[in-house]
Amino acid sequence: MVISVSPEDQEKMTEYETRTLAVVEKFGGRPVARDTSPEVFESDYRPAIGVILEFPDKQAVLDFYHSEEYRPLKEFRHTFARASALVVEAGHGPCTGSPWGARSRRPGRSTGRRAARCPRCPDCDSRSGTTRGTASG
Repeated sequence: MVISVSPEDQEKMTEYETRTLAVVEKFGGRPVARDTSPEVFESDYRPAIGVILEFPDKQAVLDFYHSEEYRPLKEFRHTFARASALVVEAGHGPCTGSPWGARSRRPGRSTGRRAARCPRCPDCDSRSGTTRGTASG
């Protein structure tokens, strides 16, 4: 979950983050990054803070976001901050529909590593950790 937020009240933001962390952890999430000067491309919105939260899967994010525990915190945040979030589910290889795969590699560059074998993707080879039959990863 990638979050951009612009709080109008830093004290309330600190309280929100402190209270929200316990709920995030309850749903299997954990903070990965927090940046108070995020770089923004192709948007006029310049958030004050960028946050990345990692969850086990997309369903865990949905459960967190729509939970009774998070509802009052979300309402509280709406009183002092503008925010948006993007949920991106990990995938890999050709079955993601992108030559970049889950690791967001640049086209034409292969890391030689792959996630566990995908039953939909005959090119995945979990034994060697590589993808067969593709020049770029």
